[in-house]
This record gives sequence, C-alpha cells and structure tokens, in this order.
Amino acid sequence: MTADSSSHNKPENILGFLASTLGRILISVFVPLVTFIVLWQGFMFLRDSQAPQVVIVLVAILWGVGGVAALFFVANWVTEQLPKKWTHVYNRLSS
Repeated sequence: MTADSSSHNKPENILGFLASTLGRILISVFVPLVTFIVLWQGFMFLRDSQAPQVVIVLVAILWGVGGVAALFFVANWVTEQLPKKWTHVYNRLSS
C-alpha cells in the first residue's frame, strides 16, 4: 500500500511544482524562448537559403503570419499567467 501511495504522490508533486510560482516562472521563460528560437531558425533559413524562389516566398509568408500569431499567443499566455491582483489593477485603471 505504501508503494501505491508514493506513486500517486509523485504526479501530484510534479503538477504542484508546475503550478507553483517557480514552475510558472520557468515555463514563462521557456515558452517565449522556444518561440524565439523557432522564429530565428526561420529567419536563418530565409536569409541563407538556396531553395527555389517559390519555396522561399511560401516559407516567408507562413513564417511571417505564423510568427505574428505565435508572438501574439505567447504574449497573451504570459499575460494570463500574471496574478489576479495585477489584472484587477488593470481592469480598474481601464474603466
């Protein structure tokens, strides 16, 4: 029984860590960093590519539109991770 209870506590500890302040900070740094790396790799491909012009144009359109969408969603997600107290102040100031 103790082995089962310890195995059940482990996922709760991981979830508890991710929900904690430190976990949120780490995730809030990691997600924008990954987004930046993906966008940078797209830029490097477009700058140094020897691909046909049609491929470069299609990748540039997808990279531009997808990059703006990714930046918007990441910034929105990071903002939503802020404490309720901060969003309450914003709502009070915008009224």
